[in-house]
Amino acid sequence: MPPPPGTDAGEPPPPTPRTVPKPFERKIRYTGNVSFIAGAILLVVGVLQGMLFTMIGATTGMSAFVWVGPGILLFMGVLGAVFLVHARGKAEGNLKAFRDGRAVVGRIVDVHRDTTIKINGRSPWAIVYSFNVDGRECEGKAQSWDIGAQGRAEGRPVHVLYVPGDEEKSTLWPPVR
Repeated sequence: MPPPPGTDAGEPPPPTPRTVPKPFERKIRYTGNVSFIAGAILLVVGVLQGMLFTMIGATTGMSAFVWVGPGILLFMGVLGAVFLVHARGKAEGNLKAFRDGRAVVGRIVDVHRDTTIKINGRSPWAIVYSFNVDGRECEGKAQSWDIGAQGRAEGRPVHVLYVPGDEEKSTLWPPVR
């Protein structure tokens, strides 16, 4: 988490290429990636349900189950795959920004609960930030489950790492939890 509110962005990030610790990489790719978790669940449940319905239909001779099984498998499998592809792209962009991103000083624009995501009845904090690239204002968002995120003041300077040429891939430094 960035240092408490103040007029300084804190210690600048180290030079590229930066080392990303394995546990942090695992969190970005899998355990902290809501799209990955949702996609994996949809894929596994879709495959299991599809196989179950197909087996029920095949063993009982009920043709409706034989047709419904592959439909469930296809629908949930495709939906799960879409989530997984989205999750992978987002994670790769985030990790690329951490490893090789150019560092600039940006500002916090807003901090609020991201109620579009709920896990166990809780929503993460969304930290919206802006940064300037070649005279163009860009914006990014980091998520944090840490209650300390709510204390981040609007207008506070922060270090931002972004991928040159693809500024949508950006993140805060130091990484938020």
